Amino acid sequence: MNKSLLLLLCIIVLCSCTNKSIYPIDNPFLGNCDSTFLYRSDSVVRINIGGYLNPNPSASQFYKDSFGSYYIMLDENCLYLLDLNSGKQVKKDLSCCGRLNNYSGFLYLGDTLFVYAYKDKIAFMLNKNDDIMKKWLVKDKSLSEHPVDVEAITDFPMLYIPPKLFMSGSSLGSLEGKDLQKYPVECSIDINESIISYSVEYPEQYRLADFGGVYMNNVYHSVANDGNIVYSFPTDHSVHFYSDDMSYKKSVYMGSRYSDVINSSNQNSMELFKDKEQRIRYYISQHSYARVLYDKYRGLYYRIAQHPLLDWDGGNFVKPFSIIVMNEEGELLCETPIVEDYSSLNLHNMHVTEEGLLIQRKTKDENVIEFVKYVIE
Repeated sequence: MNKSLLLLLCIIVLCSCTNKSIYPIDNPFLGNCDSTFLYRSDSVVRINIGGYLNPNPSASQFYKDSFGSYYIMLDENCLYLLDLNSGKQVKKDLSCCGRLNNYSGFLYLGDTLFVYAYKDKIAFMLNKNDDIMKKWLVKDKSLSEHPVDVEAITDFPMLYIPPKLFMSGSSLGSLEGKDLQKYPVECSIDINESIISYSVEYPEQYRLADFGGVYMNNVYHSVANDGNIVYSFPTDHSVHFYSDDMSYKKSVYMGSRYSDVINSSNQNSMELFKDKEQRIRYYISQHSYARVLYDKYRGLYYRIAQHPLLDWDGGNFVKPFSIIVMNEEGELLCETPIVEDYSSLNLHNMHVTEEGLLIQRKTKDENVIEFVKYVIE
């Protein structure tokens, strides 16, 4: 073999094995705030789902109108409306929308129903009779590159600010050294004009360092006050508000008092991405942020801050967490730590209702979905 070529191969191998520098995301405003303003109520919400529905739905919603209050969940190709007062179930067959898998979802608005079929990358608008009124191809699978691969599960729900439907999606793999403008995280559909656009970039730290390429790449969003949208990124101590036309952006600090720093990975990016155990070990070693939810009933925001998981046994990797509360003026009101039964709470099934912030609690009874309730003092 040519000596120059051999030397080049050696350099490539050595570079790929060499650990990189760690890029720290320091928390600029560590401080103390009340931890009792938000507390867990003694009462719980129990919903009888019967013996045939999945007790851990990937897409679900609470809905209330003049006729009653409902918990709505997607199970395979059917939507189930569970009356919280009578226990009655109404089943809607959504086979007209194609095959709905684990990353598919819905948004129920009474007379209108939005459905996203992840497999086919198509968003549907149905009327109250479940007839398809409109549909949009969100991602053309024939294209090798596309702006964003959206999901519509409870973690990343469909949002509607008339006349636009919003869905978010994350990128897989490290974004280090890449042009973040080519990796937008939000897809918006003007349902009147059928115009699809893509916007909202990852924060700058994703270009500067590698954060594992999977769990830390998630994008969480929620409808905010004044018709805005708020975004939470796992590596960012601030949340980011955008107007519905994406012409205005404001960043507001909403960090955890327990999260002094979030460090990037210093491992080889390709090896880290390919090795699931390495990815998990990096992720659970770091503080991070997850969902942000707007409470329209009380004018508050809730943000989940996740903290390092010690002594991982190789099984589930649910991190301890805390709940940060902020008002509409950007003032942090409290941070409530959840350190005792955090592993029994399902952060993938959280909802804001008139009763408070609901988080599903895992139970042995698969015929029941149970929510613990966090309320304001």
